[in-house]
Amino acid sequence: AQRSQAGLEKTKETMGVMAQRSQAGLEKTKAAFDVMAQRSGAEMEKNREVINENFVELKTSCSAKIEQLQSLPISERLKFAAMGLCGLLVCCFWFPILFLIGAANVPDHCPVNFDVWMRVYGLVPISLGLVGMLVFIIFSSRSNHRLALGLQFLTSFVSLVLIIWGWVLYPQTTPDNCEGDGDVNPRLLSLIFLIVGTVGIAI
Repeated sequence: AQRSQAGLEKTKETMGVMAQRSQAGLEKTKAAFDVMAQRSGAEMEKNREVINENFVELKTSCSAKIEQLQSLPISERLKFAAMGLCGLLVCCFWFPILFLIGAANVPDHCPVNFDVWMRVYGLVPISLGLVGMLVFIIFSSRSNHRLALGLQFLTSFVSLVLIIWGWVLYPQTTPDNCEGDGDVNPRLLSLIFLIVGTVGIAI
């Protein structure tokens, strides 16, 4: 009985020491978490200040460029518009051509208007983007600047509608019904740009 009592006392002391160590470990862990939270808060505040500074700098730079563009005579604006038009045509001329060739390779017995969608998707968004760019450059004033921004928003909205329309049509197409013998596969082309467009809209 004495030995059992001594063993119980020893076990009790050991458990007390372990409890004290656990409590000390918990306090140490809590203090470490508090320090990490303070550091994270300070870093978030610092990042927020950097983002705000960059946004203000970008806004100031854009405003300065807009004011500089507004001060140019119409001949200089036309020159910039021509350069922008040439750049857009050089970079993106293949996009509508590729979709028009793909639309021509859709057979007449395709159960949905897949060729119509390909023609619209290949021509409308890039045309709206081109018009918005020309309006912004040539008629650069406060009201027309808002018009250009509205055209950019309209371009994004139309692109979203066309992407949704494409995803609705694509599952209804099959290789037997909607793929011709031409060099451009309309279903593969559409699938690639539907995925790219969806990722772009999501970003």
